[in-house]
Amino acid sequence: MEKQVRLLAEEYESWLDGIPDSLCDSHTAELLTEAIDQLNSAADMIAEITLPLGFGRD
Repeated sequence: MEKQVRLLAEEYESWLDGIPDSLCDSHTAELLTEAIDQLNSAADMIAEITLPLGFGRD
């Protein structure tokens, strides 16, 4: 799941990189930046989860 969240963050970063100059300081760009930050934080939290034995770890 972590990988999928990071891929989604990368896709949002791609959208942000391709945003026209006229929209760089827009609310849309701000929301994309916030979403990217939140997705990266979520991926970090997912990476820290330690599953108990019996969930493909034994």
